Amino acid sequence: MLKKLCCCLIFVLVLSCASYAGGKPSGLITKAQMTESEYKNALAKLAEKGQRARWEVVESSAPDSYRFYKDIPSMLLALDAGEIDRMVLTRPVAEYIVSRNPKFRISNVVALFTRLDFVFGFMNDDNGESLRNSFNKALRGIKADGTLDELCAKYIEQPSENDPETVKFASFKDSRTLKVAVTGDVPPIDFTAADGTAAGFNTAILAEIGKRIECNIEIIHVDASARIPALSSGRADVVFWFELYSSSNGKEAEQLDLVPGIIVSDPYYGTDLIFNVSKR
Repeated sequence: MLKKLCCCLIFVLVLSCASYAGGKPSGLITKAQMTESEYKNALAKLAEKGQRARWEVVESSAPDSYRFYKDIPSMLLALDAGEIDRMVLTRPVAEYIVSRNPKFRISNVVALFTRLDFVFGFMNDDNGESLRNSFNKALRGIKADGTLDELCAKYIEQPSENDPETVKFASFKDSRTLKVAVTGDVPPIDFTAADGTAAGFNTAILAEIGKRIECNIEIIHVDASARIPALSSGRADVVFWFELYSSSNGKEAEQLDLVPGIIVSDPYYGTDLIFNVSKR
């Protein structure tokens, strides 16, 4: 699920690269979750904004300062085994991991001026536009009546020591069924329970939206790299997505739109803190 997240992590790594003093590398979610063409498009977009040189500096002059992993569990195993010194993660994920495993700690903040907004993604067509309008209307209601604040507190700000609970979806007879693609590998944001059911913050938001637009929700589990194919093939109507914003001066955020053909909902949660997680 982490195409845009990987861009964010590479970007914030650049901000901390100057302080890298040898030793073992840092762990990042792999850019291989992008296709080669998507990666080239991302570089081109950054070049237009005068940022490509920073990517090139990291990849050419400090190739041993980081290592890519396909998902967070494999990166955790690498950290525990001593293959890497630290993982670079967004605040909710870092805090979740540390709170559940005494072997790990948050060592420092990497960057404050890169923001990730959580959104829903749709195909850029008439059906996608209609869905986006419906989702945005529901999201406005969720924000206005305090439901969003309650879910943020429950799943992110004051999470239980247990894994995020399974989310139940309302059922509507003779209503449309929306297929939503999730990866389940970014707890507590996007999480799959031991029995394979969807759980966590994103799914709770989705359940609220389903109730408000009176649509049935069917969860489809996919790998991160399969989200766009799931949308374009019609296998999924909606995907969990990120929007990445960057700012070199910390004042004016600039959106990095890296995937053409995708439109997104209004954001429902964002974080501007990127943490290093290390072994104690």
